[in-house]
Amino acid sequence: MRSIVRTFEEAVIKDIQKITNYNEIEWNKVYLNGGEIDFQDDIVDVIFYVNDSNDKNKYKFWYDYEIKQGGLYIVGLDKNNSEELTVLWTNQIID
Repeated sequence: MRSIVRTFEEAVIKDIQKITNYNEIEWNKVYLNGGEIDFQDDIVDVIFYVNDSNDKNKYKFWYDYEIKQGGLYIVGLDKNNSEELTVLWTNQIID
């Protein structure tokens, strides 16, 4: 069972990399252990982590496969210790 989960995680990571074409993340250091994947119809939400220079950085990715829009964010903390998203990549249509 573990190999099926690992194969699925690798496919999700490759899909994020392909969609965003974002190369500032060391994709070989990405892991989903402790993260989450949520599917709702054509929309996927993924929380993942990257080990960068002994730091564990948290990222959020969402994508709507039907309308082909989404975003990639690094998750940090603001001065009130609330999560703050910094945009790394997006292809959203803004009105």
